[in-house]
Parts: sequence; structure tokens; C-alpha cells
Amino acid sequence: MTPMLKCILFAGLVLLVQHIIYVVVGFGFHKTLFDHAPGPCRKLPPIEYGSEDITTLPSGIAIISSGLYGPPTSNLYTYDFNNPDKGVQEVKLVNFKRSNLYPHGISTWIDPKSGKVTLFLVNHSPDGEAVVIFDFNEAENTLSYKKTITDTLFTSLNDVVATGPDTFYATNFLLFGYKYMFLDKILRLSFASVVFYDGEKASFVATGLSGANGINISPDKRTVYVATTFSHQVRVYSRKTDSSLEPVKILNIYTAPDNIEIDPTTGDLLVGCHPLIHKLLSSKERIKGASQILHIHFDGDWNETIREVYADNGNNFKGSSVASFYGNQMLVGSITGHLLRCDVRGF
Repeated sequence: MTPMLKCILFAGLVLLVQHIIYVVVGFGFHKTLFDHAPGPCRKLPPIEYGSEDITTLPSGIAIISSGLYGPPTSNLYTYDFNNPDKGVQEVKLVNFKRSNLYPHGISTWIDPKSGKVTLFLVNHSPDGEAVVIFDFNEAENTLSYKKTITDTLFTSLNDVVATGPDTFYATNFLLFGYKYMFLDKILRLSFASVVFYDGEKASFVATGLSGANGINISPDKRTVYVATTFSHQVRVYSRKTDSSLEPVKILNIYTAPDNIEIDPTTGDLLVGCHPLIHKLLSSKERIKGASQILHIHFDGDWNETIREVYADNGNNFKGSSVASFYGNQMLVGSITGHLLRCDVRGF
């Protein structure tokens, strides 16, 4: 065996060992999770097939997307934090067939003058990846269809954050598509992206990401946050006047982040996470993964303070994807399971 061949074999062995370590660490095989909650928690019926994303309006109405894999379980719900005795209510869709509903990430835009609420919804319909826009009537609990937006850059949409009545940022999660998610993870691919839709067309504003998942924007609309699931990071971007994004910070959180919600008063982040991702990938139809909710505060110099609000090893609540605060209450959503409500007494 020549010295050159020995060097090549040794380098290959080093890379193989490195990759095995990455898989063990990245998939969370080495972790132990200790269950805790910020207060008493209970599951809210009738949701049983997912509450993948939640967005809460200033009025205390939470809108919930459910049934990620489509009909017959797909639906949209509301929950009134100020009137919990009403429970979870099914939203009536106007001029939109429920058979076309494959909901994923959601976001709202509130008109600063009229107070009109517009809902943006990532939809994985058989016709292709799209963002569907609805008008929300809180009094009647209805969503009236406005339009469907498609673009060649919408390849594997995951989440959306509205920036105007018909403009938004959206994330593309994978290179190979959702059917082959395991390949993106195991091969450590970094081909995910963020696109901006300006009302007419989409353009790339961030590329080279590993599993671009949840996305949200600061209350002043100047900072954009992106969760990159496979690299276990929250990425911070400064939003420019032309809506391009400039990197500010890469925060390693050592867990797989999903959706990001923003406290409208403090600007703090609440992140739904998957701490044991090997459990997450072990089942498609009904996720078996563990649950974790992180609270992230940044100071003026982008130094972070991270606190764990909630954790469950998967025994009581599986596959947390999002959490939303309202006062001293919290909703926790899951990819394909239940919806959890918790009192927040401390964390």
C-alpha cells in the first residue's frame, strides 16, 4: 500500500468517525431529558392530529394550524385565552375547500389603521407548495379566502412571516423534499433557504442553511429570526430597507428548533424544540419525539439568556413544535399530536 493511499484511507476514516459522532450528538442519542413545566398543564380537546403552528393576536385569540398531512384531519382552530371556558373552536373556511387544506406554518398581518387581520398559511397541497392568504373575522370565527401565491422558489416551504398585506418571508426546509427528510439530516446538507415575496415575485435573501424551519420578526420589524433545525441554531438577521437580510448572530442552542414566537412587548423569543431528534424521525404519521420549549432574551449587544420553560421526555406530550405566551398562560403545539395549555407561574 502506497503512502498516498494510506493517507487517503486515514483521512476517510477520520471523516467517517467525525460523521458518526455528529449523528450521535445531532440526533440526541446522548441526552437525558428531565420533565418539568412552568405550572399545571392540561391537553385541550378536540385537537388530536397536530397543532403544528400557533400565532396569538393582541386580543388573546390564538390561531392554530392542525393536520399537517392533510385531509381528513387537517383543520384550523382558535382558542381565546381570555375566555378559556369556550375551549378550542373550529374555524369556518369561506370559499376554500377543506379537501385542499394541508396546513403548516402560519402568520398574521394586522393593518395598523383598520385593525383588519390577514392570515398567511403555508399549504402543501397536491398542486404544489403555496402560501394561502385569508381574511380573519374574529367575531364570526371565519377565514375568508383571498388568494394563493406560488413561485418557482417555493420548493419545500415550512414557515412564513408576514411583513405587509401581501408581502412575506418564507423558509424552504429541505433540498430533497419532505419525503426524503432523513437524507438532508444524515448527509448534513446546507441547501435550505429563506425567500422574500415582494407582492409580485420571490427572491432569495438567505441561503446555505441546514433545515430552515421557523421564522419570525421582531415587533419593530427590523430583525428577522430563523430556526435551523439540523444545525441546532437560531440565526439572527438585520432587515434592510429593501427587505434583504444581513447576518447579525448565529446562536447555537444544542437542540433542534422548530417554530419561533415573539413576545410583542419584550421582543423575547419562545422556541419549540425537538431535543431528541432520533425520536422525531422514528415515525411519520404520529410523531413520538420529546418536547422542549426555550425562552431566549437578547440584550442590546446580542448577548443571550436562555431558559428552559418546559420539557417532556415524550411520555406525556410528544413532538413540541411551537409555544405561545399570553399573560400568565402558554399554549404548546405539537407536530401531529395534541394541544397543551399551561399556567406560567415561573421558569
